[in-house]
Amino acid sequence: MKSGSLKGAPQRSKAYPIESLRQQSQQSQVVTQDRDLVALNYSPPSPAQQAAAPRARGAQSEAADAEQVLAETLREEPQALYDLAQAESQVHVVTTAMEEEGVTQAAESDQVQIRIEPFVPVVVPGGASEDSMFGGQVFLLRYVQIEQRNLIQGFQLDEAELVREVEESAQRLMRDGMAFDLPSADRADEGPYSRAEITVHTAILDFGFGDLVLNLKELDPGWITKRIGELQHVYLGIVVVVGVAVALALTSLWRTTREQLALAKKKDEFISAVSHELRTPLTSIRMYAEMLEKNWLSSQGQATEYYRNIRQESERLSRLIDNVLDFSRLQRGRKRYDFRLGDVNACIADVVTMMSPYAAEHGFTIETVPGSLGQIAFDRDAVAQIVVNLLDNAVKYARSAEDKTIVVRTRESDGYVLIEVEDRGPGVAHRQRKRVFEQFYRGAPDGPERSAQATGTGLGLALVQRFAQAHDGFVEILSGDPCGALFRVGLTVHG
Repeated sequence: MKSGSLKGAPQRSKAYPIESLRQQSQQSQVVTQDRDLVALNYSPPSPAQQAAAPRARGAQSEAADAEQVLAETLREEPQALYDLAQAESQVHVVTTAMEEEGVTQAAESDQVQIRIEPFVPVVVPGGASEDSMFGGQVFLLRYVQIEQRNLIQGFQLDEAELVREVEESAQRLMRDGMAFDLPSADRADEGPYSRAEITVHTAILDFGFGDLVLNLKELDPGWITKRIGELQHVYLGIVVVVGVAVALALTSLWRTTREQLALAKKKDEFISAVSHELRTPLTSIRMYAEMLEKNWLSSQGQATEYYRNIRQESERLSRLIDNVLDFSRLQRGRKRYDFRLGDVNACIADVVTMMSPYAAEHGFTIETVPGSLGQIAFDRDAVAQIVVNLLDNAVKYARSAEDKTIVVRTRESDGYVLIEVEDRGPGVAHRQRKRVFEQFYRGAPDGPERSAQATGTGLGLALVQRFAQAHDGFVEILSGDPCGALFRVGLTVHG
């Protein structure tokens, strides 16, 4: 069959043998059947039928030519092996009796041996062969020998059904943008295909008795370029996303590392500050105790002063230890609060009484302006620690103030009990007002961030914020009037 190749169109060709039709997959078969069953399925032609056969062949010359070609082909190729068990073509049985002389019809036994040879393809010209894809009518025939009777069995290939099945199989394998056709013999001389359809591959299906050409065409020849462009954009996007992710990861790692280093530095400073803060009161206590022990006193009033100093330094040491222990409990989640109904003003008054000698030692006076408050639920120790730390912070950072008055106020507003501690010192710079509540952070007394020169442990205000949050409250820093800093703590009112 002519392949009908395209003119001017780049293409590739490859022959594909049909594996199910390969000769080496078939063998002659010998079967044994009951004679009665053979007689039921086959009856030899009668003399009248044999006499009528020449007249029929004379009337149908094309059929006679076909029969002759079939017989010659079978004699030339008796061993050809073809397996067409999968074909669904219309079967046309051609049976020709070729009895040898001296054949008798007597049965020697009840069993009959039947020898079946493989199918042999035969292409017979004539008839509608000009419309055939294989140059003629295709028959697949085989010898069948029943004792001494030689028969020819076979069928004619239904080309239309074969083409339909090939088209169905090819259609299932086509992707989007591809098509196929099965060119016939009369298309071989057609002009070049449209540029929009380019045959990129020609598959020659070899059936053994002829070839069937399957042209695979690209409906959109530029799809590969378009697809490559799309993939390039996708890959570029992936590279960009990966690059951004890596950059973010490195940035996060750098920030985390920097924060860890800063935290480690703060912890070192905290340990150093705690050591200093512990050593100072202990040194004073030891000195006054030694002077009392050796009676280095000029008067009884001096002894009273030494005892007072020892008590004040002990209280200072207790505050420091309480801060460290409270912070440790908070960090480990072991801090427990005891909320009970009580009077916040009474709690603050007790703290002011305790802290007044410490403030007076540094030249400060503490004034209280209690507001009208009802009974609320609060943790007494936590509120006392809030006021102690705020007063200690005011004494520490307002030592250079001309007016050394510290005012403690209480009032109720919008569902909160407000506790305010105001001093007349240098105040807190706006850039520091958030950082002063960070753990281990210590601002210098004169304002700039020189932690190395600051005193304290950096835990006081951090604990104030934690304790306020435990009461569903807040803490904020405002500017004093006319100067200084005002620390305001809000505690939610729970009756």
